[in-house]
Amino acid sequence: MSSTITVRGLPAADKSWLRREAQQLGCSMEALACRIIREKRERAQHSVPPSEVARRHFGAAHGVELSLHRGYGYRALTLSPSEDE
Repeated sequence: MSSTITVRGLPAADKSWLRREAQQLGCSMEALACRIIREKRERAQHSVPPSEVARRHFGAAHGVELSLHRGYGYRALTLSPSEDE
């Protein structure tokens, strides 16, 4: 099934670049746009999520032990009956 999109507001310089690139590759502007989108999608699907990067650099083999923070620098509020009661 084929889809159709319309790109409005494309700067003239970008349109000219797309036309030149398509001519150099011997394909249509539409085919080049599809190719660029497909390549970008494929790279994005194979990218490593930030959580995996953090695990690689700070995992069990490279990490540090952090102590559990017990307080946040304030005293607990205690309520006592007021003298007006």
